[in-house]
Amino acid sequence: MGRAHLLLVLSVSVTNIFCCEAAAQCTKGWNVLNASAPNGTTFTEACPYGYSIKGFDVTVPNNATWLERVCVIYGLLPYLIIGGAVLDAIGRGIKNRGIGSRSVIFLVFVGFQVFISEFILKKMVQQARPERSCNLTCGMPSSHSIMSVGFFVFMFLDAAYRVKPSYPLDVSSARRYTTALETQNLFCCGWSPREMILGLVHTGFNVAPVADSHTLSHYDFASMSLVWGVLLLPVPFTRTVLFDHSPLQVTAGSIIGFMEAVIFFAILRRLFTTQFNHLLGKRVGGIFIHNYGLSSSEEVSRCCILLAQAEDDWETGETNDEVMDELSQKYDELKWYLAQLDPCCASFTLDEEAWSREDQRNVITDMQRQIKAMVTKVDPEAGSKLIEEESSLACE
Repeated sequence: MGRAHLLLVLSVSVTNIFCCEAAAQCTKGWNVLNASAPNGTTFTEACPYGYSIKGFDVTVPNNATWLERVCVIYGLLPYLIIGGAVLDAIGRGIKNRGIGSRSVIFLVFVGFQVFISEFILKKMVQQARPERSCNLTCGMPSSHSIMSVGFFVFMFLDAAYRVKPSYPLDVSSARRYTTALETQNLFCCGWSPREMILGLVHTGFNVAPVADSHTLSHYDFASMSLVWGVLLLPVPFTRTVLFDHSPLQVTAGSIIGFMEAVIFFAILRRLFTTQFNHLLGKRVGGIFIHNYGLSSSEEVSRCCILLAQAEDDWETGETNDEVMDELSQKYDELKWYLAQLDPCCASFTLDEEAWSREDQRNVITDMQRQIKAMVTKVDPEAGSKLIEEESSLACE
């Protein structure tokens, strides 16, 4: 954890150094450098339109209206989210004695955005901000727009990928499902006002815009999109209200943030989640714990494909050792998913969601049973090593 903190401090320091260099290249009429000052670093006059919040590049106008004050708050939000994510990573790291890969992935995405924006794009373009801005750094593209749109799109893609249909998949869960509906005070889509409010608080407002569950319901996805959309999507507009960026700079930043999120998520899915799912729940490098896995729906789907391949090989009288090894590996991976469905692991669960969690548990347990049966049929000795027991993996 000390290493992670050191890396964060170094990245912020390097970013500040670059921003200071960029400021001297993007001056405006009221802040022309004083040629007679030592090294030409003293500005001739202070900003006549207000003042800048140092470190956040947010202008607070003189005699600000209520709309401008709201815009100032929105300008601080991306940085507050980053700070909250860092504190959340440290807090969970202390609790679990290791920083979760879910937290690290979001912070890596932040670093990726900062590097592209501050060290490449702004250095190449070097376009000044509008005249009424009190910030002295370059403004093309808008970093606030890049972060806010990028955060939202990354959250949206990750959450959409994890959505699982909320309907019963066997008779026992169907009975619990109908009982839950009968006991609800129907208000909207089967949710009472209390449940809607609590659901929004829990599923919509995570510390960082990354789902804290491997699988989400449609309601979870809708509430997350609503809450994070309200928090992040207005940020580019507020930057033009405060004259910290021109419409062109904001538009460019929004497009870049969108593209960065799509590219980052595609790389993440291709090179990380699918390749390292076998490390779920395990400690990596001494200070990290892998907890950013595939959705349970995709995990079960991959198990079905492997079972089908193993069954075809068995019928033809052949044995694919690679497929059998992957099945044994999937059996162990499914233990992590069962651990996350345990009631003790849930930070917040509505009573009406219990049937859905039980439904997922039944599907995963049945998949483990099928894998064990197939492995035992092909290799009795290997099958005997797959002991069905309640997962001992720690709750997150």
